Amino acid sequence: SAPFSNWDLVKNSETKSTEVKKEERIDHANILVVDDNYVNQQVMRLMLESSGANVTIAENGLVALRQLRQNDFDTVLLDIQMPVMDGLTCARKIRESDDIKDIPVIAMTAHSSKEDYERSLEAGIDVHLEKPIDKTKLLSVINSFLNKSDINPEILSLAPVFESVEDVDQVAESKDETSISDLPVINREQLIAQFGNNESTMNKLLVIFLKSKQQELKMFGGQLSEPANNETYAKLHNIQGMLANIRAEKAVEATKRLRKALKKGHELEKNRAIALWSEVTNELFLYLKRFD
Repeated sequence: SAPFSNWDLVKNSETKSTEVKKEERIDHANILVVDDNYVNQQVMRLMLESSGANVTIAENGLVALRQLRQNDFDTVLLDIQMPVMDGLTCARKIRESDDIKDIPVIAMTAHSSKEDYERSLEAGIDVHLEKPIDKTKLLSVINSFLNKSDINPEILSLAPVFESVEDVDQVAESKDETSISDLPVINREQLIAQFGNNESTMNKLLVIFLKSKQQELKMFGGQLSEPANNETYAKLHNIQGMLANIRAEKAVEATKRLRKALKKGHELEKNRAIALWSEVTNELFLYLKRFD
């Protein structure tokens, strides 16, 4: 059975370099990454492969179940919000299947309310890692599963479980006081650390983002003047997670402010937030063209 008997919610606060002298390895570990977003898939692939893992990608829970029954995997990394079959449904079906029920399942999520916690626990997810995924903490958790050992408390800290989504939003708003002009377009120091300080791997990822997402985000920006609906908020959630994974800090902040303004519904604030988001994402893609 999985080595974690209790629910673990992992907060990805910054890890000081003094805490880990040598990066962990997961050589020859077979990891299934389940995520519908192409950029997020490539972030996880490059991150895990740079640490010795063999990585297989599934674009949704249904494909993941098929892969799990056809191949042997050591761990599943599972996004929660996906089309066709979401992460919670996939986790439940894994636990209901005798042939794959014991495989460790790590969820990747932006935040957790009490309701999220309870649903994930019920679905059989072992560990929640907070986005953007921190490589040091991810490797520590995977090795804990591989070695059937406890989580290292010096590396991983428990995150708060909020009473409601509104509480999560309030915490996010408290961080919005930072001047957006003070934030980097890309936090290169943090990003390159996720790939073993390999600059060519980092640059490869940034070019992947540029080529696969520039037109998509431009088109989405053109639709923001329309009334927001559930699909709009789901798309922004997806975009925010993707931007966080490439450490695009300024664009992440602009996306947070846009989500907040759309929820409030104040027309002037909404228009300002849309203009800011468009400006910042344009700046991001201009910056990324230097790597192409």
